[in-house]
Amino acid sequence: MSMPGTIGPSDIGNSASTPSMLALPASTGPASGSAPIIDASNYRKFYTITAELRETYDTNVNTTPHAQSAYESSISPSLLVDFPRENWELSASYTFGLIEYLESKSAGGDNLEYYNQFLAQYRHDISERFSVNASDALNDSTEPNVFGSTGTPYRNGENISNSFTSGLSGQWTPIFGTQTTYANTLVRYLNTLYSQTQDSDENTASKTFSFSVLPKISASVGGIIDNITYDHVPRGYTSYTGFLGSQWQILPSVTISARGGGTYTTLNDAGDTLAPYADISGSWQIGERSSLTFDYSHEVTPTDQFYADGQESDRLSANFSYNITTRLTTHLQAIYSYNVVSGTFITSSIISSYNESDYGLDTGMSYNFDKFFSTNLDISVTGVSSQIADRDYARDQFSVGVRGTY
Repeated sequence: MSMPGTIGPSDIGNSASTPSMLALPASTGPASGSAPIIDASNYRKFYTITAELRETYDTNVNTTPHAQSAYESSISPSLLVDFPRENWELSASYTFGLIEYLESKSAGGDNLEYYNQFLAQYRHDISERFSVNASDALNDSTEPNVFGSTGTPYRNGENISNSFTSGLSGQWTPIFGTQTTYANTLVRYLNTLYSQTQDSDENTASKTFSFSVLPKISASVGGIIDNITYDHVPRGYTSYTGFLGSQWQILPSVTISARGGGTYTTLNDAGDTLAPYADISGSWQIGERSSLTFDYSHEVTPTDQFYADGQESDRLSANFSYNITTRLTTHLQAIYSYNVVSGTFITSSIISSYNESDYGLDTGMSYNFDKFFSTNLDISVTGVSSQIADRDYARDQFSVGVRGTY
């Protein structure tokens, strides 16, 4: 199912995609933030070089119950290459980030930290009715994954994750279409202690059949198979989800889709469980200057609690952007996840049923002086509230940066 120096809109996580995400077209990169959006239509030359300098005040740099604040200076150069053609497009980007802390994050620790991100995507319109797309994200980071597409906010130690997603869409007749998706996510921690409980391999596949009911309304039926295993501990699950859905284009600028069904999960340790499945999403292009997207899902997801096979999660996310002027833009990203670990999900008597909430809010604005130079201001509020001791933390980050683009 499912970082740069500032947790937030860069969407660089260490968790895989969930059934609700994989039932939709393959995601191809971060939604916003310091990492470049891969979109060849925005560039005339085949390469773009970007460098960003940022100053940040972090109230809880180690994301622990006992907060330690720090001032950070970071630099993140990146290279984006694009090869757009009439029927296909290939793009890739690499970002390197170096962070210097005014004081060490821990006693005797290093004042320097780095991260790497590589993104690639390929899209091919085979014909007017068939298309294929694939994307890959390779990340090397220490940041928790709160703003990722979904997943757990495990935050102890440097990890390398690779997420591959792909999709094949076909409109076989004017009223009948199909979509097939596949995703794989690998997570590897460098610290042996964390590696023993968190290294994982997840594979998710889905098939959707859609039917046009009315010119603006379509219905769908489909299934999802999701499997996650851990390299060194006997936990994880295989889930089978069936759903019915519909999509309604209320206005040319407003679209709402919904799916509902059930999930049968076979747990790795022992036992089976049934859970409801739901996903509701929408998009609204509010005039020429702003847009709003939202998504709510209820599903079975992985957990970083190594005494459990998984959890049931309710997750709500929203993104809003507004172009105040042609030079001044703003954004607001919010996410909230309520997770319940209970019943047969628990694999040990060491813990009992518990719930946990993860939340994140990121907002800011950017001013473009010209096509080469811009400045931005960001505020990020994230945290975890858990019934398990020592998992809680609250973190606020305030940053200002300048960016040069060529």
